[in-house]
Amino acid sequence: MRSAAQYLRERKGWGNDDFRLELKEATPSGEAVLWAIFLEDERHPVPGGGESVELHVDREAGRVTRELGFQ
Repeated sequence: MRSAAQYLRERKGWGNDDFRLELKEATPSGEAVLWAIFLEDERHPVPGGGESVELHVDREAGRVTRELGFQ
């Protein structure tokens, strides 16, 4: 999860207090599927999920391989 937090800080400019991570699934291929919940989205919901994203993380390499927006 450390690589996902670093990704969010570097790519999105989110601070540590701006988000939380939820593990949704660990796949047999070695990926972890995480939801990165932007906390402001919970306080003020917007259509389409706001800034929150789903991240796919290669657990072996320790890096984010895909980012998907919420629908």
